[in-house]
Amino acid sequence: MLFKKICLDCVDIILICLTLFIGAGAQFRSDYTYSKHTNAYYKFHIESASNARASDVCEAEGSKLMVVTSPRDLDVAHGMLKVYPDLDGKAWIATDGKEHPDEDEDYSDYDSVEPLLTLVSQGRIMSGTKCNVLTRDGEVRTAHCITRHPFVCKTDASDVQYDPYCKIYVKGYRYFDAQKSCYKVPKYAASWNEAYSYCQAEGGHLVVVNSVAEQQVVRNLTKVARAVGSEVPWFYFVGVRAQKPKEGGTPDFRTILNQTLPEAGFNTWCTGEPNNSDGNQYCGTILTFDGKFNDEDCTKTLGFVCEKEL
Repeated sequence: MLFKKICLDCVDIILICLTLFIGAGAQFRSDYTYSKHTNAYYKFHIESASNARASDVCEAEGSKLMVVTSPRDLDVAHGMLKVYPDLDGKAWIATDGKEHPDEDEDYSDYDSVEPLLTLVSQGRIMSGTKCNVLTRDGEVRTAHCITRHPFVCKTDASDVQYDPYCKIYVKGYRYFDAQKSCYKVPKYAASWNEAYSYCQAEGGHLVVVNSVAEQQVVRNLTKVARAVGSEVPWFYFVGVRAQKPKEGGTPDFRTILNQTLPEAGFNTWCTGEPNNSDGNQYCGTILTFDGKFNDEDCTKTLGFVCEKEL
């Protein structure tokens, strides 16, 4: 057993060295693209978001809004933007503090002043603040930070670290020996489909609760977490969903591994749940109060929990 452990430790050391010295061997998330010219990973988010929201999403993925350190960065991001000719032609990148031409935008018709007031009250922006965007012609300009645009995240390969406990190249997972799994509660909220894709891209999946003991682990993690932008801060999406039943039918909730909940090992719902109260609640959440399940609208923006099984 001692020899086996020493061998496994050696493998982990070799993988860490590959991460540090080879760069591209770090792998990182599957939804990021590696560029050998910059030795960095990039992701173009086609969904529109304010500059602050874009920063939160990049950070939750273990990267940052793209900081332009060379013309190669602009080449990579510009190439990604050109793949989507139907988008509005601007994408958020990190603000560099330099003078750039201003995009002549009118945000007086912005759908709500509430996002602006919230960001101002949080001290995250000053009213009228401008942030940097990359335009379709490859230029860097400025735009009102509260307007919504696609965005580019970037992380240098040298910043990618291997987690030998969770066997993963992203940060934020915690290993629990009793469950032989690692768990992560990302710092931003998303729809169920977005949460599903996020966890898959990191080499895991939305958490599947297999026991009361695992329920307690997940509940304790969500109790101290904070998902930025969550519509209901005490609800967290898990790997449970039902297909919309035929008229008059009852939703059949299963895990993302296509197990019934009794087969998975945990099937405890809040009192009266699942009740499909708004006629469109087909995704499972876990409550921070008691760790029980509740059905929710899959399109709601909520926190979520990823699991990486070993």
